[in-house]
Amino acid sequence: MPLNEKIKDFFHPKDLNKRDLDYHSRMVKMSIVPLIVYSLLFAYFFSIRAFPLLPVVGFSIFMYIIFIITIFFRKYVVAMLFGTVIGIFINYYLTFQFGWAYGFQFHIFPSVILAGSAFRGTSIAKYI
Repeated sequence: MPLNEKIKDFFHPKDLNKRDLDYHSRMVKMSIVPLIVYSLLFAYFFSIRAFPLLPVVGFSIFMYIIFIITIFFRKYVVAMLFGTVIGIFINYYLTFQFGWAYGFQFHIFPSVILAGSAFRGTSIAKYI
């Protein structure tokens, strides 16, 4: 299978029914957006020479790549728990480093809310 077919199959798998396809696309969106945001944050920290923060943000980028790989293998529960832990860890760390003035503490709430809403109306045992 060529690479472009694998990429297309990752975003829109043909073997899933409508409900599972909706769930899969929701998980993909929840993985790509933080990856882009943390990549931009990494570039920003690099540009202002905040080198002590680069390993932590780089680690979170690496973990979100693993999160995407976990979605590729359709282990959604593992991916969701993994993504939630990463989101809480990085935002807690940035809040601890910068203080309350920068607002990183408010980025923890979407991780927790998305974790709870991701499994609403689905059979969790099906996705393990």
